[in-house]
Amino acid sequence: MRFLCFLLLFLSCYFSQLVRADIFDLGQPYFAAVGDSQTLPSGVITALVNDSAGFLWIGTQSGLVRYDGYTFKLYQHNPNNPNSLPGNYIKALYVSDDEKLYIGTAISGLSVLNLSTGIFANFFHDENNSNSLINNRIIAITQDKQGGTWIATSNGLDFLAKNTTEFIHYQHDPKDSNSLNSNHVRTLLFDNMGRLWVGSWEGINVMTEISSGFKPFQSDEAVTGVFASQVVTSLMQAPDGAIWVGTVKNGIARINSDNSVQRFKLSEGEKQPWVFSMINVKTNQIWVATYGQGIIVVDASNGKVIQTIRHDEHVESSLNTDKVASFLVDRAGLLWIGTWGKWLNLYNPVNRYVSVVRQKSSQQAGLSGPQVMAIKQMHNDDIWLGLEGKGIDRWDESSDTIKPVAGFADKTVISIEQTANGVVWVGTMFNGLIRYFEDGPQKVKIAGLDTLNIYAIAQADNNNLWVGAYNGFYYVDVLNKVAITQRFKISKGQTDAFAVNKVIQHHDGRLWAGSVNGLYLLQPGETDWQKVRLNPDSKVAYFISGFSIDDNQQLWVPTPNDLYFLTSQVNQKPIFARANQRYDKNSSGIGSDINVDAQGRIWSPYAMFDQTKLQTHHLGVDHGEQHGIGIAPFWHGAGSKTANELLLFGGTKGLLIYRPEDYQLWSYRAPLVITQIKLGNKIVTVDSTKPLSILPSQRSLSVEFAALDMFSPKLVDYQYWLEGFDTQWVDSKHRIANYTNLDPGDYELKVRFTNRHKQWFEAESLLRITVIPKWYQTLGFKFLSLVIIALMLYSLYLIRVRQFKQRKEVLEVLVKQRTEQLAKKTQEAYQAMENLKDTQAQLVESEKQAGLGKMVAGVSHELNTPLGICITAISAIDDKVANLSTLMTGGKLSKSVFSRFFSDYNSGSSLIGANLNRASELVASFKLVSGEQFDQKSEFVLTDYVASCLEVMRYKISEQNIGVPVKRERG
Repeated sequence: MRFLCFLLLFLSCYFSQLVRADIFDLGQPYFAAVGDSQTLPSGVITALVNDSAGFLWIGTQSGLVRYDGYTFKLYQHNPNNPNSLPGNYIKALYVSDDEKLYIGTAISGLSVLNLSTGIFANFFHDENNSNSLINNRIIAITQDKQGGTWIATSNGLDFLAKNTTEFIHYQHDPKDSNSLNSNHVRTLLFDNMGRLWVGSWEGINVMTEISSGFKPFQSDEAVTGVFASQVVTSLMQAPDGAIWVGTVKNGIARINSDNSVQRFKLSEGEKQPWVFSMINVKTNQIWVATYGQGIIVVDASNGKVIQTIRHDEHVESSLNTDKVASFLVDRAGLLWIGTWGKWLNLYNPVNRYVSVVRQKSSQQAGLSGPQVMAIKQMHNDDIWLGLEGKGIDRWDESSDTIKPVAGFADKTVISIEQTANGVVWVGTMFNGLIRYFEDGPQKVKIAGLDTLNIYAIAQADNNNLWVGAYNGFYYVDVLNKVAITQRFKISKGQTDAFAVNKVIQHHDGRLWAGSVNGLYLLQPGETDWQKVRLNPDSKVAYFISGFSIDDNQQLWVPTPNDLYFLTSQVNQKPIFARANQRYDKNSSGIGSDINVDAQGRIWSPYAMFDQTKLQTHHLGVDHGEQHGIGIAPFWHGAGSKTANELLLFGGTKGLLIYRPEDYQLWSYRAPLVITQIKLGNKIVTVDSTKPLSILPSQRSLSVEFAALDMFSPKLVDYQYWLEGFDTQWVDSKHRIANYTNLDPGDYELKVRFTNRHKQWFEAESLLRITVIPKWYQTLGFKFLSLVIIALMLYSLYLIRVRQFKQRKEVLEVLVKQRTEQLAKKTQEAYQAMENLKDTQAQLVESEKQAGLGKMVAGVSHELNTPLGICITAISAIDDKVANLSTLMTGGKLSKSVFSRFFSDYNSGSSLIGANLNRASELVASFKLVSGEQFDQKSEFVLTDYVASCLEVMRYKISEQNIGVPVKRERG
């Protein structure tokens, strides 16, 4: 009974191991090439380390390089700068706990880079100083728990205690059994017990304590020098505590905890490859870097070679070269591979849910051709793969191998189906349908299908077929070899035929067909195919190439931009909803072909939609160089799900396989670092523990930053916020925050970023900034200015008070003087007033007299004119009389003369009379006006008085050419 139980247990374990074998394990690792001749000069990668900030440091033959996932920063020797790198050929790198990078060079000694300040401290061999470095050729570097540094050189081993500059030398001494067995030290290792293992040209030494010296390794069989005369180039401790030893030509060995030694060959024959490095990448796997034979993957439990990874010139994603120099697993779990002459390779061992089977090569088993156009798992669990121009490959589940299926060598297979009776049907390009039997394929001649491209095959009733071709959709009666064309309703009373890419049947008998013109449905018992509108608001005819039904019989239909699912059916009309609209109205689709896993998650080659969490995870197939895939684009309809829940997609460069149960969201939070700071045009180095001080003369600030996510840096989004200046988050496509003319004060630069799934991490404080004010902007200057202003104001106040006091005194004197003067003036004014009154009386009298005088003068002038006229006229008459008398005396008087005389006499007489009247009127007016000059009261006629006044003033009025009419009204 016990034996039977043991046998059953054994058989169950045995068969469980057999069940684990699947096509997923045949996938070839994807290696992304990193760097080129411009970024990594010489291409030879000699050493790799990760510092605590997350930067990748790369040792080359042409200098030291720092990589942040975006840019490479090269450090090289500068002969004019003693604090620069001492030499460009780097052999070894080591990062200490106190943020120092130890750099071993090939011929230029040891350099220590302070990662905080960016300054190199260099150490060289000096023949005149016994405490100097023992040799300038540095091969390996490590440190003990006390911070002491051990340096392997070509002339022995040096020790540099922490915070000292004097080296202690350990060299081979034939007379001392506790000395090194060789001065040519190649590799160093501190194990988890604190022992120092030293690999050299003559095997292995082990030092337990410094005081005990070095002992040749002794095996459990008490064999001393078991590695004697063997060049040990690599030492590594596995998670189980075993020490793995790599040699130049003696393969590898495993030293167990009991000091027993197991030796393993890496290749057939006596000649073994040169081992440069070893690393534990996956559980129970040791990866061995060799010179010329690529990477050899070894089972850590038994030393057997699992896989040999070689360069393949026909596969872009293969290892760059077979000459591998160094390994590094960074803090994110990514494997960096340094090569001899081909820069860097990056491998992502974290992607355990994805596998890619590519075309086979001389170095690697695989497919007969690169393009997988059809996939079908058979009843016996074998997987058939239709290829372009290469027929069909079959993965044999029992042998876990991929082999071609005979009879299809030169055909392009684009669809495969196996009916319930076990018959395999193959759809080809230009060759119609082919039926496969165990003894080989047999073409089936069906009228109308012989030369068509058969895109889709699905089982119908009675083992008949639904066949989608490029010119339509057919029901094939296999027995009678008849193809019946199916018509799709495009509008009322109109039908048409379209190319069908995929056919699938629901559990209730509904048949769905995806075509170039959208989705169609054939209801049970119906003969006409009904067009289904996924979006009632859109008239777009979607290209439907792939859809799937999950375990809950939910139908999922992808389009180029969206993902739809069937919600209900009303009056024979199916109703669909947009899945990604439930969580993101701007979300794009996940791809045109999908599969649904056991958890209900919808997968395409490009993305996975988790309907329970309402999240879409982009899988990065279109960024294959970063994600370990790189076989896009994919063939429409070339998708399938296997019995053991593998999801398969056919691509143009191979077969993509997802194992959903191993999928883990990439949640690694990369460290956020400053990669460069510029003040003006000058690059500066700052102490991250202190604020950055910006001088008044430095007007611009530029801060470049990066999240050190080497896995997918192109998918990381950034935003920054300068607290104290910005009012909101600022998007940054170029990872640079630029500011100019910041006001004096304290600021804090905060940055946040996403992972590849666009999930934002919390913001981090990246840099504190203090803008130093100009001298006139300082608080002291402002305070001093206030004091000076206050003193000036106070001085002005005192001056004004003094001035007011002086003015008051002057005013008091002046007021007194003015008062006295005013009193005097008042008295004088009073006296003057009295005098004025007297004078006024006199002036009145004088004015009267003067007025009378003026009037008399005016009247005299007025009288002078008429009287003068009278005198002139009289004189003229006298002359006329004398002349008349003369004529009379001479007897010459004539009548005419006398008549003329008489006429002249009358005229003169009239003139004299008129002027005398005028004179008389003037005298009368003068008499009337002159009476007003005196105080006697009298009565007079106003108009007469006015006329008299005018008469008196006629002369002056006439001079001014003024007319004054006076109207006299009596009564």
